[in-house]
Amino acid sequence: MMYAGINGYLDNLDVSAILPFETALYEKLDTTHSGLQDQIISDKKLNDEIEEGMKKVIAEVVEEVK
Repeated sequence: MMYAGINGYLDNLDVSAILPFETALYEKLDTTHSGLQDQIISDKKLNDEIEEGMKKVIAEVVEEVK
C-alpha cells in the first residue's frame, strides 16, 4: 500500500476508492499473486523482481477500482 502511494499509483484515484484499492490489493496478494507475497515475506527487501511484480499487481488493482 505504501509503495503504491509513494510511487504515485494512487494519485488519479478518488479518495473514496482508496479503501477498495487497499482491500483488493491485499486480496490479490493473498490469492492470484500469492507467490509475490511469499517472495516479499521471505526476501524482506525490494529487489527488481519484486518491484516488477508489485507494479503489475498495483496496475491491475487500480484499473479495477477506477
